[in-house]
Amino acid sequence: MDHRIIERNIQSLKNDKETPVEFKNLTNSIVKLYWIDFDDSKHKLFAELNPIHRKEIGLKNKIFNSNPWLAKEENTERNVLLNGRKYFNAPRSNIWMKWANGWMSERWNQVISKDKQEEMEKNPKPDNEDRDTNRENYFEVLILPTGSRSLKEIALLKVCTLYKSNSAELECLPKTLKYETETCREKYFWTEAPAKEKTEAENSDNRPEQNT
Repeated sequence: MDHRIIERNIQSLKNDKETPVEFKNLTNSIVKLYWIDFDDSKHKLFAELNPIHRKEIGLKNKIFNSNPWLAKEENTERNVLLNGRKYFNAPRSNIWMKWANGWMSERWNQVISKDKQEEMEKNPKPDNEDRDTNRENYFEVLILPTGSRSLKEIALLKVCTLYKSNSAELECLPKTLKYETETCREKYFWTEAPAKEKTEAENSDNRPEQNT
């Protein structure tokens, strides 16, 4: 990914939050970001995938709903939360999503039903099918948190398709792209990982609990 493209688009968002911003990611997907206001000073983003990936994941509406107060977990096929405190997959759609912030390592393969996993294993997609969608790779969606919108506060949501593997474990972001501002991480993105999943680094982190 060309970090200059990201930086240029972030500057555009800083100047005009009403204007859609486009950028290309690793799989050459086009993603548009829209600022929305839904609770006084709180801001979230709508993320729009290009038609290829919208078709691939089977979403009926082209916009992901990023409002955690309006979208319901049981309706995540249409409303996939782009929210730092929660992350869900889209049931009945070939998509996994997770905040790649270096703090969460929970596996998702138990979310998909056993029958669905067996079906996917028995009927894998041919390697040459829809090669132009780059399904073997993940694509990235830029999410900017509420606040100063600085580069240090950027978090990336990594999304990958399932048929290559039943595991949704995703690599952490490059260190240079991880959000590093403690205030931002505590206020908008911190979610307690299961105790068995905690790493040594997490156990040594004594940050206070956050109010929801």
